[in-house]
Amino acid sequence: MFWIKNARCKLLFTGIFLFVLCVDTKGQKTSASAKILNIKVLSILRDSAFIMVDSLSPHPTFPYDQNYLMFQFVNTNDSTKKSFSYLLAGLDYEWITCRSCSQVQYAHLDGGEYIFKVKSLEPGAEPAVYSFKIAGNIWHQWWIVPMLMLYFLFIIGLVVYFFVLYQFRQKLKEQRLIHKEKMNSMTELTTGIAHEIQNPLNFVNNFSELSLELAQDIKGELDSLDVNDKDRIYIDDMLSDLIQNQQKINHHGQQAGSIVKGMLEHSRVTSGERELTDFNQLVNEYLKRSYHGFGTKEKDFKVEYETIADVNLPKIMVSPQDVGRVLLNIFNNAFYAVNEQKKQKDASYLPKVTVFTEHTDKKIVIKVRDNGTGISPDILDKIFQPFFTTKPAGQGTGLGLSLCYDIVTRGHSGEMYVTSQVGQFTEITMRFHYG
Repeated sequence: MFWIKNARCKLLFTGIFLFVLCVDTKGQKTSASAKILNIKVLSILRDSAFIMVDSLSPHPTFPYDQNYLMFQFVNTNDSTKKSFSYLLAGLDYEWITCRSCSQVQYAHLDGGEYIFKVKSLEPGAEPAVYSFKIAGNIWHQWWIVPMLMLYFLFIIGLVVYFFVLYQFRQKLKEQRLIHKEKMNSMTELTTGIAHEIQNPLNFVNNFSELSLELAQDIKGELDSLDVNDKDRIYIDDMLSDLIQNQQKINHHGQQAGSIVKGMLEHSRVTSGERELTDFNQLVNEYLKRSYHGFGTKEKDFKVEYETIADVNLPKIMVSPQDVGRVLLNIFNNAFYAVNEQKKQKDASYLPKVTVFTEHTDKKIVIKVRDNGTGISPDILDKIFQPFFTTKPAGQGTGLGLSLCYDIVTRGHSGEMYVTSQVGQFTEITMRFHYG
């Protein structure tokens, strides 16, 4: 530089040289920064020991119970210098100056993300940066207390619900037991009354038959005697009246006997021994029995009957005797209805009784359909009531369908209902649950 003779040029080059030197010196000072040597984590809840963590591992996540952290750092330019400024972003709001330290500790850090920065106090020093995360403790979350309260209220509500449900079921059980005791008492009372009525009723029927025979014998003997015509006519009229009275007494006595018999059947509604039963076979057996039995009572009785059976019908546990009583009663009613309809129709009317069997949804369904007289809608809801009958006086007791309904619903926990249209059809449906 001294070879330049011009003073102004010398001055210019001297300024440039000093500027470059200052820039170089500033660069050296800038490079003199801090370096994080390592991090030690103090685990209070586990073993109260320091755990060395590699400071170069990027963005580590520490468990929530390792929230005691110690940062060690050094000046990269001069390790003897221990003047630093540090900042933990997420916790500190401003830089903290430490003039004689090489480490700093943070305790009880909450869960979240943090950035630790440290730099030397030399002018222009760039900070060393280390980011990390502490996993949150679920018990320290703001929503844990409301959630626990809701959970506690839910448990309390559940306990109260089941307690109320238990009390309700206990009360219902008590009511059922009381109702059962009342029904048993009523059954015993009905049975006792029926037996008491049946004894004198038997005497009435028996003596009316004997009196009828005796009156007929007297009339026969009177024909063989020589009696005045006028007196003969008078005595003959009295004997005829006596015979007619005895016939009425016997007829109504027999009707009363049927009612007593029905009451006794009602008193033993409980099912008999249960066994695996083939409903198709049971239906065919009692349908034929009903047809032939009804044919012996009615002259010129001719009805077409048909069974549409489900061949895959499973066998279920029922009392075949009780179910047979139900089927026989319903078949008799169906044959009676079509026979009455036949008397009212012309020759084009074809009486028919059809029986369907099927199974669906763990239920065996039996439908008995006839094209007889039908049932009026006004009395359809009374059809299963005891002593209610659609037959003329003296031909029905009103206990048949009532007994059937009790056997199906109470005896076998099934269902039974009827649909009908006057002059068109009547269909009775029974459902027996299984499985």
